[in-house]
Amino acid sequence: MRFCTTLAALGVATIVAASTAGAQTQIFGSGAAGPNFFNPQGANAGVRVYNNCFVELPPSATQAEITEARLTLFRLANAPAVNIELFAVEMTFDGTAFNIGTQTSLGVVSLPEQGAAGNFTINAIPASPVTLTLETVSNPGLGGFWIAWNEVSGAVGTNQQGARTAGAPAIGASINGFGMFNFNGSGIFEAFFGFGAGVPARFMVDVFGSVVGGSSCVGPTPNYFEPEPCGDDFNGGCNSPPFTPVDIISPNQIIAGTFWADADTRDTDWYEFTTTEPTNLTVEIYSDGPGAAILVDAICPPTVIAVTGFGCPGVLTFDCLPAGTYRIVALMTVFNGFPCGSGDVNEYTLVVSNEPAECDPICGAGQDCCEVSETPGCSDEICCDLVCSVDSFCCLIAWDFLCTQLAADFCGLPCPGICELSGNDCCAAATTPGCSDPTCCEFICLLDPFCCDTAWDQLCADQALEFCETCTPPECPFTCTGTAEGEPCGEDTNGGCNSVFPVFGVVNCNETICGTAWASGGTRDTDWYVLDLADETEITVTITSQLPMVIGIVNTTDCATATELNPFAAGDFCGTATFTVTLPAGTHWVFAAPAVFNGFPCGSGNNDYALTVSCASGPVCTENPDQSGDGCVSGADIAIVLGNWNPTTPGTPGSPGDVNCDGLVSGADIAVILGAWLTGPNCP
Repeated sequence: MRFCTTLAALGVATIVAASTAGAQTQIFGSGAAGPNFFNPQGANAGVRVYNNCFVELPPSATQAEITEARLTLFRLANAPAVNIELFAVEMTFDGTAFNIGTQTSLGVVSLPEQGAAGNFTINAIPASPVTLTLETVSNPGLGGFWIAWNEVSGAVGTNQQGARTAGAPAIGASINGFGMFNFNGSGIFEAFFGFGAGVPARFMVDVFGSVVGGSSCVGPTPNYFEPEPCGDDFNGGCNSPPFTPVDIISPNQIIAGTFWADADTRDTDWYEFTTTEPTNLTVEIYSDGPGAAILVDAICPPTVIAVTGFGCPGVLTFDCLPAGTYRIVALMTVFNGFPCGSGDVNEYTLVVSNEPAECDPICGAGQDCCEVSETPGCSDEICCDLVCSVDSFCCLIAWDFLCTQLAADFCGLPCPGICELSGNDCCAAATTPGCSDPTCCEFICLLDPFCCDTAWDQLCADQALEFCETCTPPECPFTCTGTAEGEPCGEDTNGGCNSVFPVFGVVNCNETICGTAWASGGTRDTDWYVLDLADETEITVTITSQLPMVIGIVNTTDCATATELNPFAAGDFCGTATFTVTLPAGTHWVFAAPAVFNGFPCGSGNNDYALTVSCASGPVCTENPDQSGDGCVSGADIAIVLGNWNPTTPGTPGSPGDVNCDGLVSGADIAVILGAWLTGPNCP
């Protein structure tokens, strides 16, 4: 069992394993009655501490069996009787945040009334062993259990002497962000870095049991050591432009290396090898962390040939790898949580095994070079070799459509192009390239090669609507009730900053403008409206239109520096777009424009839109962690949240205790306070 060391970079407490208690093995806890992480004394007596932990299972482990849990609780004088439940919550880590799984009760114990302060009450549960099973299908090999105590009796807000949590933390939250009430009658919340005055009530948990399955993932003895220390970048390959440094290795090598993942990036180690004959390749990676290895060619950007699976070890095999130069990339599968210094998880062993193989030829056999196939190579040996020298994918993975087009370009073969093969409607967007009318398809692809290279997207379809006789815009019935724009289609009386001399229309709060817009010849109409606000106001801008439109606000009333804020595309024909934003008092500019530059000339029958600006009434709520108004975010602000606790029935946003303006007074508000803890001009 790993004691919260692997995920320390995420703010998880580091727990030192204790000696055994009797015949049992302690798998989580502090392990001592004197000075320890939970109960500091002496020079550390003033330190407030965590009181929970995330217990990570080792690689390939699937279960933890809990045989005993011990609660040590320091309580203040005259504490009332309470019932306490121990529970475990399954948690998996996806590389960025924790995902919450099944919650399991481990049992309930009763704490009697407390006499003098400083007494300890020790209880042991469960009554019989409890087995916790980790779901590993969606996140194999990286997860564990969050273990905590929860008060299950007494009225919240009046019984501050017992331990209490609000259940498992939310996705992405600090997994140590729970705590306990203390100070009878004061309402102070003792939490992760949440302190009250005086001596806090606090507790610690020791959990005993065993892990089912799993062990440290150790590979065979290495014969090559990566020269790059953890944190440096000596062999970043294609991720280190303009140079592509790699480690040159020999076949059949066992490599010891290091890698890391932190701050949304990760280390990649590139190893290059050359084989002079067809080979059967096996790659294994051994790592306690979320490690993987990828086989690629020696070109940047590379072609991915194969990837190791999960497990200990992760393995990839590739039979009949053609002679040539290749690279193996060792890396973590996540981008956070494992900086250098995280322990064994920063280390890996990479085993590369090559065996000569007798293989059928890739080039000179198989299907015609103008035919798409799921297997690599084609029947024309000379053409096949030429194509594969340009794109190794064609001889390693499959002879796809791009390979046939390379055969047409480099070998002069009469291979059909995408405009002859595609079944897409030229007048509608598609996720694949080309369309079914060869004349229209070829003309549009001359204007925009993207349409035949990547996808026949909405812009391709819009151009087809304008330039191809086979396409006509679909009918879009439209009715608008409101103020007429005043600008006939094709004129420019409200072009705003897009006009030679800036000219504007006007829109007021809770008004609808009935306007027209056009897009043709690679340009488009833009309509700008002045919006004056007497006070800070939350506005909602909505547009319904016959043609795809975008709407937005600009950040200034100076055309030289105006940039868009909050633009939202309306989508396809007869689309709708909307957004909400809070604006300060003063003058603002609202604009509306087609989302395309072709396909909708004036007179096309699809030029109308309805633009509505709705203004909210009443004060605008803004997030405010300093609920007490004393100039420092502290326990006084948490006390206000607890005094107005209302996590289920929405109230007025911004009312006392509603820190985040969601209308509820709940743990989410405490989380905001903890995130801004001890900030403000009057903090000590």
